[in-house]
Amino acid sequence: VNGQSRNNVVLRDFLTAVAEAPALFLATLQAAERWSDGAPLPLGIKRKHLINYKVAFPPKSLVFDQDFPLEPSSDASKGKIKQAFFTFVDRKDAIRALLADVLSFDADSAGPRPLGMNASTIRNVQRNLGDRFIRLFGE
Repeated sequence: VNGQSRNNVVLRDFLTAVAEAPALFLATLQAAERWSDGAPLPLGIKRKHLINYKVAFPPKSLVFDQDFPLEPSSDASKGKIKQAFFTFVDRKDAIRALLADVLSFDADSAGPRPLGMNASTIRNVQRNLGDRFIRLFGE
């Protein structure tokens, strides 16, 4: 597997995870925003990843329009969201570009879809996260 297709798999996994559990993902970001060193780690996310988040997204750089409860429905969704959080921080610019593509994509068009994602995942992201992600990045 070459680097580009591996990168695409990582981004596709990110998008799928947040499409399946948008509120949990936003709750995780919000918990990271509020986290301070020495406090409990939300979802057991590693301390260094939370510190990296603080560096990548200075305070108030992400805009939350409400409070989201940090309540994973299962260990599987918790694991996927932990990975999505890491990807979000680690590949911030690639995620921002991907989200711009996904949010502007016409899911009913016959054209090639971003990363070959299925139309229902794209619609889920657009419906559940569209406006929030745009606000999240302050755009």
